[in-house]
Amino acid sequence: MLFGACVQWIGALDSAFLTQVSKGLSALWLVIPFAVGALMPTRRRAALMGMAATCAALIGYVLMIVSPMEGTHLGPAPPGTHGTWNQLTFNLLVHVIASQGPWFIFAIIAGPVFAVCGYFFWCQGRFVCAIPLTLSFAVEPCARWAATKIGMDNVPFLPFTWPNSSQAQLAELLEFVLGLTTTYLALHSRVQRITGPRN
Repeated sequence: MLFGACVQWIGALDSAFLTQVSKGLSALWLVIPFAVGALMPTRRRAALMGMAATCAALIGYVLMIVSPMEGTHLGPAPPGTHGTWNQLTFNLLVHVIASQGPWFIFAIIAGPVFAVCGYFFWCQGRFVCAIPLTLSFAVEPCARWAATKIGMDNVPFLPFTWPNSSQAQLAELLEFVLGLTTTYLALHSRVQRITGPRN
């Protein structure tokens, strides 16, 4: 939950770079189930806990949206108050959770998958199982750029819009470089394990 709350809080800061990191780099969310899966003793436990951890992070994200830190008030507006007063109600909470529905579906599917990858990577020593995670960092900026170029950046539930800000574009570039670098390291480790040490 803390991860999701921090992501939402960072996204509210006055920084195009940090906003893009928190709200534009979806691949970051895959690190949560991967790391949780690496800590589990069995594959089944990894899958269940990976899904639970990803959903918990999303709940933390939602709770931060409707928290006083984001301008939501816990009680009604005092007499004489002028302007907008956003009060936390059950209906508001349900509406915000429903608006994040596609991401909860994503968590239910991707959480177990990446958690099992984390389990095999750490517990079984299969470095190749890290490649789905590392590739997601490299592929996401490319998909975002391509979707914007072909006019698919406004498709509902397809959050692949290439940013206009140079700081936000820097965040995308760093994600791409990180993805390529970690993918290379995972593949290199795999090749070394196959070929063995050279004399």
